[in-house]
Amino acid sequence: MSIVETPLGRSAGGGRVIWGGRWSASTSVGGARDGWNSDRTDLLAQLDGAAELVVLDALSFPWETMRPTDFDIPMVLALPATLDATAIEQVLGDVVLDRLTPHDVVVESREEVRRDLVARHGLVAARVVDPGGPDPEDVDRWIAARSLARLDEVETDLGVYRSQAGDLITRQLREFGAHQRGVLNMLLALVRPDDVIIDVGAHIGTLAIPLAQRLVDGHVLALEGHPATAAILAHNVAANGLDDRITVRNRLLGEVDGELLDPRLAEGNTGGTAFRRRLRAAGGEALTTARLDDVWDHEGLPPPTILKVDVEGAEMRVLRGAEAVLATSPILVLEVSEDQLAANGDRLEDLQTWLDDHGFRLLASAGERNHRSGDWELLPLASLRDHPDALFDVVAVPSDSSRVDDLGLRGTA
Repeated sequence: MSIVETPLGRSAGGGRVIWGGRWSASTSVGGARDGWNSDRTDLLAQLDGAAELVVLDALSFPWETMRPTDFDIPMVLALPATLDATAIEQVLGDVVLDRLTPHDVVVESREEVRRDLVARHGLVAARVVDPGGPDPEDVDRWIAARSLARLDEVETDLGVYRSQAGDLITRQLREFGAHQRGVLNMLLALVRPDDVIIDVGAHIGTLAIPLAQRLVDGHVLALEGHPATAAILAHNVAANGLDDRITVRNRLLGEVDGELLDPRLAEGNTGGTAFRRRLRAAGGEALTTARLDDVWDHEGLPPPTILKVDVEGAEMRVLRGAEAVLATSPILVLEVSEDQLAANGDRLEDLQTWLDDHGFRLLASAGERNHRSGDWELLPLASLRDHPDALFDVVAVPSDSSRVDDLGLRGTA
């Protein structure tokens, strides 16, 4: 099968206002507005409550009608390709460039123009496409480049991260310098320079980024199902200079290809975002699943040595769609919750049987999940049912692997 590239950061629902300007007549972008067919009152009404504003033609957009609160809307701004940096500043500097924030994105393919504007205005240098003439695919890529959230920047000893203000993950990064540092420490001690790692449910990169820093010839495939979170992940990878060692994909994995799922956002914890089978016919744009086997085959990566899966109870769905990957005998790192499994129609015993059938032996990450030290500890686990906690991390080791034995059961990263 073929894998269709899912744009990073594409809105999962409505609320997008697209200003096509002089281009709108030649595009098939649904709902694009222009200066001939949209009066200003109608445009302002559309901006009330909008999730994002995409301006494809900055020269025709009625900036003078924008209210101060309208600049709070996350914006994707395509700069005019006919003007150099000085002319762009003269036309748009006071009007819009000086009012942009890190949650906005400027689309400009010319490196020298982008460099000058970044230096003068601190603009976000996004991964962009040539704005020579948009088509629907280009629009999606432009929209993909931005994050809907206003982000905090958190510097840690394991990397620098943009993360949503007030989020649980942001607080953990500030307090502990990492998210789930116990199992991360173990992986930092376990990883080898040439490892190939697949991180399913990569979130904003709190595991992928520290691991990639230990790699030389290895690589991380970081898969994140939520588009807005995947956009933040891509930003963090680039900010840490790891584009050559981490491939970011907005992929929602499942047991089958093409199943429609809806995101269930966890209040105050983007790391707890879950995806459930679509039961309704309307109410936003659902996200489509792909099988890990197909994604891995499409990427053309060597067999993975480590496969981490943290998908809020959908672990069994991911594993059932990964038989070819699992045949290469990677070490599995799984987050396990009986309640979350049940919400996806699986039982703890189902996961236990699956692990037994595939010949894995189990160890559990011991101690606090979040702390500041580099210490880690593993304990042998006869059965998932034996673990006393409702939410815990399991390391499943193939029967033919001695790597964990060589490492031992406790140490410091």
